[in-house]
Formats: sequence, C-alpha cells, structure tokens
Amino acid sequence: MPDSFCAKPGNSPSSTRIRASLATAPDNAGAWNNLGNVLLAAGRGDEAVQAYEAGVAAAPLHPGAAHALNNLSSVQRKQGRPLDAEATCRRALALKPEFGD
Repeated sequence: MPDSFCAKPGNSPSSTRIRASLATAPDNAGAWNNLGNVLLAAGRGDEAVQAYEAGVAAAPLHPGAAHALNNLSSVQRKQGRPLDAEATCRRALALKPEFGD
C-alpha cells in the first residue's frame, strides 16, 4: 500500500477499515475504489486519484476497476483535465459498457 495511505490525522473509521482490508487483499479493486470515494468525500482529491489508480493497476479486469475508472474520470474532469477524463471514461466503458446507458 502506498505510504500516502498510511494513518493521517482525520482518517475516518471507514477508511481505516478499508485500509485494513487492503492490507490482506491488495488486489481488491473494489476496495481501492471505496477508499478513493472516502478520500474524495474528505476533500483529499489527490489521494483519491491515487487510490482509484491503485485499484485499476491491482486488478485491471475486476468489475471494481470499471467503477474506479469511472470515478477517476469524474475527478480528472473536475481537475480541468478533459482529455485524461475522456480517455479514462473510454477505458471504463470498455470494461462495463452499460455505463454508457
């Protein structure tokens, strides 16, 4: 697990539980996606991006990777990175075409 995900002031009980889960199953893309969502909600966008990217890298074909890519594309768009957001969104759609509905 990247050092940036170690205990920091303000970590929520949810993020602590997710990190504990990732310590035993680091290839769980869904857990990485959940961690990204918790971090994003806490205003820690850069760390959320790292979590989403870690989930995709750990298990690129896992269904959770599609969700992580979808969430990552939303963050990239909000960060003013439309080309990255579009490419990431296309990757999510390739894994889960129903996202296009």
